[in-house]
Amino acid sequence: MVKSRLITFLINIFFPIASFAAEFIASLDHNQINVGDSFTLQLKLSDASPEGYPDTSELKKDFTILGKQQLSNTTIINGNVSSSTSWQYRLAPKKEGKYTISPIKIESSEGVLTSQPISLSVEKGSGPSTNPDKSITFSASVNKRTPYKNEPIIYTVRFTSQENLVNIQLGESPVDGAVIKTIRKPEVIERVDNGIPTKILEAKYIITPLKPGSVKIPGFLIQGQKVVQDKSPFDSMFGREEGFSSILKGFENLGIERLEPFTLISNEVVLDVKSPPQNLSVWLPAESLEISESLPENQSFKVGEAFTRSFTIVGEGITANQLPNLKDQQGKGAHVKIYGDKPVTEESFKQDKLTSWREESYTLVPQQPGKLTLPEISVSWWNVKENKIAYATIAERTIEVMPGIHTPPSSSQITQSVKSQKPEDKTPVSPITQTSGGTSKNNNVLYVIIGGLTLLVALALLWIFKLKKEKSPRETTKDRREPILTDEISKRMASDANSKDLLKTNTPEKLYHFLQAYGHGHWKAPQNASLEVLFATAKNQYADLSQEDIDFVVRNLQDALYAEKDVPLDEVKNRCLSLILSIKNREKKGSHKPKTLPDLNPT
Repeated sequence: MVKSRLITFLINIFFPIASFAAEFIASLDHNQINVGDSFTLQLKLSDASPEGYPDTSELKKDFTILGKQQLSNTTIINGNVSSSTSWQYRLAPKKEGKYTISPIKIESSEGVLTSQPISLSVEKGSGPSTNPDKSITFSASVNKRTPYKNEPIIYTVRFTSQENLVNIQLGESPVDGAVIKTIRKPEVIERVDNGIPTKILEAKYIITPLKPGSVKIPGFLIQGQKVVQDKSPFDSMFGREEGFSSILKGFENLGIERLEPFTLISNEVVLDVKSPPQNLSVWLPAESLEISESLPENQSFKVGEAFTRSFTIVGEGITANQLPNLKDQQGKGAHVKIYGDKPVTEESFKQDKLTSWREESYTLVPQQPGKLTLPEISVSWWNVKENKIAYATIAERTIEVMPGIHTPPSSSQITQSVKSQKPEDKTPVSPITQTSGGTSKNNNVLYVIIGGLTLLVALALLWIFKLKKEKSPRETTKDRREPILTDEISKRMASDANSKDLLKTNTPEKLYHFLQAYGHGHWKAPQNASLEVLFATAKNQYADLSQEDIDFVVRNLQDALYAEKDVPLDEVKNRCLSLILSIKNREKKGSHKPKTLPDLNPT
């Protein structure tokens, strides 16, 4: 008996840990709060070691996390040792309603553990009571309360404070029946009001209502901590008698500073969204919408030679993704091939005015000589200022396309040429000729056919002769420039990855894609820019670039890409390399300083 008790005593001394099941429990300090108040969520892991942190990603959907801390605790009761780890999260709901905090998981030494769900009720109440003074204000406003469906409005939240604040967090609220988009990050403005330093935090959003009727924008939440300085202990010891006033001035800042949390919710805004007018096939509300066209001036258009037709759409009171696509209005036909580049869009915001633009470029390659009609471009939109339909239009235009160097003549041109070369028959008509008019007519038709065939054979022989002349090795060597790969350039290429990548391109398409990527990265050209836009951007920054090299590269690449012609690809790559290396030489010598564009939204 004594022996068994001794064994039990030794086990309790050296092996005091009892066998308890691990658990992960969630609890709240309040299950019912008002909008603007905060609460504490505690997650407690018992009898297990954490191997990570609780997965709280789901909390961010409905709550703002104001702060968190981790605590560890070990207890010994009657010789039994238990340990626990706790996480405390200070949360604020984003809006009123009934919430269920979903189960939260954690990895532990006992495996994956999950907490139980918890219910929370958030009432509207009379507003937050954590900010009784008027030195901190928070309000919301819109530039228009009666927009049309799909008409963007500007939503502004404005926070002012004359206090010393820290850990400011601005939350957003989802809007039912609308899309919300941040224009820019909150900006802090400092000014002096009645001699008191004041800080203003302002954030702007674009809200686009998606349905007519009443659309409620709930109040936005802002939270933080106010630095509060308690009174100096000398105030209570000596008071503020006049005899001690001069002495106590040196001890005014000896009070203890502490952080006092605050929570504010902006006012609710309700929109009265108007329905679109009936019988409209396309609904595009805007304050203004214009389309401009860019087409090469004083350019002769030839078969097989590409040219670019560009359009710029500029709209006010409309987002960039709402601007129309003009691709389906470019027309189709056997007389022209059309290749579209990737559109470029942009938005700017200034003085509560939203302006968007979209640029579309199309490369056109005429296939036949003669008149080529470029179709009308028209976009219908709704003028929200005048409440009526409007149109942005580019008129139809016709251009004259000349035959290219390798363009075979059409049958109508051959017939016209034969007729112009046929001598006029001035021989008097004999009675026999008059009586046999059918035979004379047949002879005339035969002459025309023979003459046409003869001319067609002659033109074909002339065309073959020209083709052989163009492909002659002697002529090609004569017309080609001397190789630019000098010893100095070869040394630079050895350490220049871009030059190596350029020379590795083995097709016109790959060379074109290389130039697009290089121009976007080094010359700030738009992505997927056409050749004209690409080199115009480079020429704008480096005015002394060889125009001859640029014209040679553009002309030959367009012939290869759009007219399927054989071009001296090695010479084109040499010219491109010459342009790139000449720019790098200027940058190395410091002779060029890139231009800087002014900020779109200067402050």
